[in-house]
Amino acid sequence: MLERRVLAVCAALIVVMGSGAVRAQSAAGSPAAGELTDETRARVDKVFAEFDKADSPGCAVAIVRDGQIAYARGYGMASLEHANPITPQTVFDIGSTSKQFAAACIHMLARDGKLTLDDDVRKWLPEMRDYGKPITIRHLLHHTSGIRDYLGLMQLGGRNVMNDYSDAEVIALIAKQRELNFVPGDEHLYSNSGYFLLSAIVQRAAGVTMRQYAAKHIFEPLGMKSTHFHDDPLEVVKNRALGYSRKEPGGYAMDISLFHVVGDGGVYTTVEDLAKWDRVFYDSPLAGGKALIDGMLVPGRLNNGTTLEYASGLTVPMYLGVRTIRHGGAWAGYRAEMLRFPDQRTTVIVLANLGDSNPSALANAVADIVLEKELKPLPAAAASNPATTAGSEKLTDVQTKLVEGLYWEAKSDRLRRVAVTDGKAKYIRGIIDGPGASTPLVATGERSLRLVGIPQVIELVFAPAENGRPKRFTITVDGGEPSVFEAVDTTPLGKDKLTDFAGEYDSDEIGARLRISVEGDRLAMSLPLQPGAAPLTHVSGDWFSGPVSVRFERAADGSVKGFRAGAGRMRNIEFTRAAHK
Repeated sequence: MLERRVLAVCAALIVVMGSGAVRAQSAAGSPAAGELTDETRARVDKVFAEFDKADSPGCAVAIVRDGQIAYARGYGMASLEHANPITPQTVFDIGSTSKQFAAACIHMLARDGKLTLDDDVRKWLPEMRDYGKPITIRHLLHHTSGIRDYLGLMQLGGRNVMNDYSDAEVIALIAKQRELNFVPGDEHLYSNSGYFLLSAIVQRAAGVTMRQYAAKHIFEPLGMKSTHFHDDPLEVVKNRALGYSRKEPGGYAMDISLFHVVGDGGVYTTVEDLAKWDRVFYDSPLAGGKALIDGMLVPGRLNNGTTLEYASGLTVPMYLGVRTIRHGGAWAGYRAEMLRFPDQRTTVIVLANLGDSNPSALANAVADIVLEKELKPLPAAAASNPATTAGSEKLTDVQTKLVEGLYWEAKSDRLRRVAVTDGKAKYIRGIIDGPGASTPLVATGERSLRLVGIPQVIELVFAPAENGRPKRFTITVDGGEPSVFEAVDTTPLGKDKLTDFAGEYDSDEIGARLRISVEGDRLAMSLPLQPGAAPLTHVSGDWFSGPVSVRFERAADGSVKGFRAGAGRMRNIEFTRAAHK
């Protein structure tokens, strides 16, 4: 067996081709095991065609099969200023894809008896507030702690998250929060705070920084020479890609960060180095081997017994009927995705330096090509072309009156809108009157709609209307547990009533003052660092929504005394009305 392995290693060579492409080949020049055909490589190149030019940022991609890089290539430029092309050796900031390395450090410390996953975080971080029920390291790993996301808190408080902050400043901000989003373990809500706190726990348990610990126990043993946790914003990094965002009406702007807080992000690496990390999931050369990886892949579990798709810095969802292990990342002008198909021993890695790129979708597209025989066909209801989707693209007038409106889910405090334009429906997520993400819908029955253009079957079923108005809908993903969204009465308030809410409001938790004003026939909110005032849409009663959700609170005499603000990964932040001068 050893002799066969030695022969296989000796036979494998890496051949560098034009445009930074790399592919495996045998010594005799014939295709190596797992290598892509010329036709398949051409189809992969087509996925990245929009980036494959000398005046655009772009992507690096690696396809790993049976532990070897079957194909790797760069598309576009690492530096527009110096005309440096992206290659498989280009270094990218991988954002939240870093979380799996933070999780690995924690599991290694647990393996060595330095901590346990069920430790109360206050054992390691005594400056954290006591919320009445312990928050454990396991809660942090699975995003079930309820701790508000520190990046959202910083932005709402007027701090530029692209600047440099110390770990102590971030810990102090998190510890200052008087409430959690929810009771630890009751829900799953992605929070960067948890993984940042894991980095602080690593330092206190190991006596060295996360950068030092990961280098010694992960990156150096695996030969990942171009990989590190970037905890020095002024450090010079060889072969680094610069981050970019698009400008209007055209061109690109630099989009980089001085931020050096790590754990939730901060790993700089290449597609070639990530291919070395990929091998750990099959034949781990790291101490602990299979047990370490098996521990990282255990999904989280809620207090009610519900099993999550989120494990330790990795998600474990199905994709077109096949098991996957994956995690994306986004920070400044960088985007990343590492998508693994463990049963097929195939991984697709996409790293990008353009802020509006979508490596997750690009990785899916590559997997669709490389694994087209293993993946199950996309259900007709989820086909990317609405014209071929089973269902009616155009709604009747009766259906429009039944479904169109604004809806709220109490459990997660989420707002969703179903809008109909020219008879065509869209499901809108995000800000009510802003550029929230939207997905087309088709009618599959008198009271049922489905989302199209996504690799899942997501179905909305509406309750019968009452008095000609929509009442509620339930939404299911791939036939799972339904979520219930109730219709919200959005009757606007008169201008005379809006003046009750105008004023300045302070929050001790984030150290910020926000101003609410009346602009025309609606309220507007002035946010720190944001030019102008953002409009607030009346939702219901004393509830408004815009950049954040705002629920005003009244004193016993009926006067407005403050409000509770929330947005995405942070809920119920208390603001108190400032005294009039």
